[in-house]
Amino acid sequence: MKSFAIDRLGVQLDAYAWYRHRLAEKYLVAGTIECLNVGTGGGFETLFLLRNGNAVTTLEIDKDTAERTVQRVIRSGLGSLHTSIVGMSARCLWIASMIRL
Repeated sequence: MKSFAIDRLGVQLDAYAWYRHRLAEKYLVAGTIECLNVGTGGGFETLFLLRNGNAVTTLEIDKDTAERTVQRVIRSGLGSLHTSIVGMSARCLWIASMIRL
């Protein structure tokens, strides 16, 4: 229960992230989309996208950070919409995505 409360009310969620999402929400594609989240950090972006019904693939090079995000996703009950890629594979995919731009 404590972890769930921390996930919901965590100090890591800065005001800028809330403000940015509030501004961008009206421009997001209606319906579900497939998202790529590079560098999961505290998992806020991932959870925001998942709670809006989107499928999210996360790329994270740090194993501990990725595990923390995965655990938060599972606790929120949205694990079926989430795919996590961890380690050097994530780094290689990130580089490949930058080259395609």
